[in-house]
Amino acid sequence: MRTLKTTMFASAAALVMASSTLAAAPMGVAPAEWSARVWSAAVDGDWSTIDGLLDRLPESEDTGVEELRSHVDRYRANRVTEANDVASARSEALVEMTDHLAEDHVARAIQAAVKAQTLSENFDEAMLEPQVQAVLQRASDSIDDYIEDGNTLMAQTLLYYLRTFYEDTSRRDIYDELDERLAVVTRKIALVRLYAPRRFHELWIDRATRLGDDVPDEFFAPAVDHWRERVEDIEPAMVIRSLNLAATEHMDGVGWKALLESGLLSAMQLGSTPAIAETFPAAGEDALLAGWTTGVT
Repeated sequence: MRTLKTTMFASAAALVMASSTLAAAPMGVAPAEWSARVWSAAVDGDWSTIDGLLDRLPESEDTGVEELRSHVDRYRANRVTEANDVASARSEALVEMTDHLAEDHVARAIQAAVKAQTLSENFDEAMLEPQVQAVLQRASDSIDDYIEDGNTLMAQTLLYYLRTFYEDTSRRDIYDELDERLAVVTRKIALVRLYAPRRFHELWIDRATRLGDDVPDEFFAPAVDHWRERVEDIEPAMVIRSLNLAATEHMDGVGWKALLESGLLSAMQLGSTPAIAETFPAAGEDALLAGWTTGVT
């Protein structure tokens, strides 16, 4: 929208400034002075002043001013139409949101909530609407349920939409918390996708169904060996050299402490992802899994 305004205002000012024969207005501000004010306000991003100047065009017999007046009138009419269209689309999104929530389609409801918020003038006001709050709460509760059930893909989906919703609001604290949780769940999904491709495909189908998307094709059997292809040529010495290089020469100065902490976190997440029993059967045995967790901690 600002790009459109900038183009409109720059074109309007250019129409006036380009004419060297503009006569001074018999009363009010001269065209040259008026155009200079428009440019100055545009440079400062002062859209309120520009709107006021467009409401008070200079009086002149020059055809450039009349042409500008015609452009401004068309611009005003288009803005009214645009505002009405946005308001209508926002209302439709809120209705969709409420309907989806009533049908227990939480993922679709939060999608509609994000859409309605995007069409709002004030994101905080949209966030505080009671029907929107109901969707946010349901989505938050559903994330915990999905994680408990091992449906990390749906948990990631809801976390993503919730984080998006809070991104440009005053609740930066909630955004940061969701961002951290999303990072953890995303790492788990990467493990499931690599070491439990059949389970990942099931989750993918479930997600598509819940969102009303196209269901993916049948499972690609050779995918079960992709993890072997990624690690079969890696030797311990290569890992040590890579870690040493990252610890000593990384541009961000990572250091060994951060690398070890990240490695232990990944190992912990590996042990807390039961789905990998698809490739590593021992991960499905509680006693062995408990031993793994104890060893890492």
